[in-house]
Amino acid sequence: MKIMDFSVEISKDGYRVLLINVDGKKKYLGNKYNQKREIEKFMGKISNMTEKDNYIIFGLFFGEHIEELLKVSSFKSHILVVEHNQALIDFCKKDKQVQQILNDSRVSLASDESDIEQFFNQYVNENNVANLKIEEYCSYYNFYREYVNDKYELIKKEITRITLNRNTILKSYDIIFDNFLNNLKYLAMSTPVNELKDKYKGVPAVIVSAGPSLSKNIDYLKKGGNRLVLSGGRTLRTLIEKEIVPNCVASVDFSEVAFKLVDGYLNKFDVPLVISDNTNTKILEEHNGNKFFFSANEFLNNIWKTDIKELFGGGSIAHTLTLLAIHMGCNPIVFIGQDLAYTGDRGHDILAENTWQKLTFENFYRNNSDIYVEDINGKPVRTSVQLNDYRLSLEKIIKENPNTTFINATEGGANINGATNKLFKDVIQGFQEGCVEPFNSKSNNVDKTNEVIRKLQETNKSIKGYIDLCQQGIKISKAWKVNYNTKNVIKLRECEDKLSKLDKKFNSNLKNVTIINSILIKVLYDIENNTQFIINPSDSLEVKLNKKIDSIYELYSQMKGAFELSYKKIDNAVNDFNKI
Repeated sequence: MKIMDFSVEISKDGYRVLLINVDGKKKYLGNKYNQKREIEKFMGKISNMTEKDNYIIFGLFFGEHIEELLKVSSFKSHILVVEHNQALIDFCKKDKQVQQILNDSRVSLASDESDIEQFFNQYVNENNVANLKIEEYCSYYNFYREYVNDKYELIKKEITRITLNRNTILKSYDIIFDNFLNNLKYLAMSTPVNELKDKYKGVPAVIVSAGPSLSKNIDYLKKGGNRLVLSGGRTLRTLIEKEIVPNCVASVDFSEVAFKLVDGYLNKFDVPLVISDNTNTKILEEHNGNKFFFSANEFLNNIWKTDIKELFGGGSIAHTLTLLAIHMGCNPIVFIGQDLAYTGDRGHDILAENTWQKLTFENFYRNNSDIYVEDINGKPVRTSVQLNDYRLSLEKIIKENPNTTFINATEGGANINGATNKLFKDVIQGFQEGCVEPFNSKSNNVDKTNEVIRKLQETNKSIKGYIDLCQQGIKISKAWKVNYNTKNVIKLRECEDKLSKLDKKFNSNLKNVTIINSILIKVLYDIENNTQFIINPSDSLEVKLNKKIDSIYELYSQMKGAFELSYKKIDNAVNDFNKI
């Protein structure tokens, strides 16, 4: 739909409305008789407001609906206005009345994907994603159907990404922390993936995934050639049993399943391991060879005195391997077994299924939320919401690396935009003869044990300080309650001043305790999403104040418990080091 131009008219009740020329036909965007009713309808769709709410609104118009939303929403809420018509945006930016609305610090304007992504990065997180409200104004969808659908896909992707991350933390926050502490003795003797930067420039990399189409072409890998074979944990057994030795195997999952997948196969050959800082510890214990690690933790950056490369970027091991291949300078990057869909009603290839349990499409993979996407032949193929999110994330990585050639040689599954579809037997014909240097030649295993111990001791010193701060917070919040009930205004102000200073002190040194981030995030989530503490715009001042102080008391109480438990675990980790 091509928008040629628009004109401004005044509705019967005195509001400005748009008369748009759409494909040669003039249509009103708004109600030329009663625009106020449209505003009321819009506001009626937004209910049960809280201070945790954020809003994405499709349709700028002249901002009158945004002005009303600003009046009733919390001062903590942020509003993203998504508008397709650039001519209208340009007009409104020059209009003083609309300018005033757009200049409000709580309002952002989006016309493309980067604006939407920035809004999510700034304002939407694990603690408030459930409170994101998305609405359209004045039947906006009917005019810009294709545009709105496109932006909805991006919004759904961002919501899915944050929700999956939130669910992982909530279910496994303690395991993540325990794995990190247990892994430190192995990380201290491992090599940061930084050492692999551009070490395989121009070398083809084949990323082997466990999708249902893997059997179609995995045997071609036996032909060798000057290429890297990068495997995840699930495909390691498959490769080893076919006597194909990968150049490295990556395992970043903290779950018990991750260990079961590689148990008994890690040391069949001298295959280097690529890990994250919270990979399942049993994998590190069993593996005898060189290890390369990546991380997003400031704790490790400080020990190695560099920003350790991050390889997080999509949720699956295929994303990690793709980012690793890009980091190493590989070109082209070839995918096999990367179906990202239930090709033939299967979750994984028959060669890569779990050996300890039988998972079928009907008893495990099939879900009512499944969707259909376009496959490599342009036909519909069934996939899950999560697999589709993986596909979109992979497409984003591809788009961000235009100088690298990506080839989808899966020969089945979902189409991956940005990757050329080819038969793997044709792809390998382009591989040169010869062998690549082994990963082991790139290892630089400098023993960092002493530095790790020292850093753990420093962290516990900081944690001890935080335990004291939490105790102060508990004491002050109790005093606030007493002074509020006795109407002691002077003492009440003293309490508020002390809490404000304590809050600044608390937040100023959190960088010193980054290794317990997963624990703190869980505590923060529990407090912020406890309905008895969530403030609604309709609450009286007294109710708001009591909710606020009750939440502060509960936060410091739970934080104190979290810090005390973490202190004990870190102290135990230091003692374990000293036993080595």
